[in-house]
Amino acid sequence: MYKDVRTKNDAAGRAPLKVFPFSSARKRAGVLYEVESKEGGKKYRLYMKGASEIVLALCAKKCDQHTGAEQALSQADKQEILGKVVTPFAKASLRTIALAYMELHNRTF
Repeated sequence: MYKDVRTKNDAAGRAPLKVFPFSSARKRAGVLYEVESKEGGKKYRLYMKGASEIVLALCAKKCDQHTGAEQALSQADKQEILGKVVTPFAKASLRTIALAYMELHNRTF
């Protein structure tokens, strides 16, 4: 997904509006792009990557892995992801990185 986002934005000639470098305090990094909305206007999309437990805690929705449709992300869903995915990797001394995005409809950054 991350490579697809970078490739699409590069191909469209879009440069990031703002880059939020990785911070060990925040445990995440981000990049902000201006994108076209479905209504024809402009909106902004913040892509984020970082420590899975940090990024997951900030999420309210998830994408269906087959259709890409947005679905609500409950606290139970978050616990399931942590328990079934993140924790087993951590126990094997492996790190996981989560990817997420957020839509912003006005320039408030």
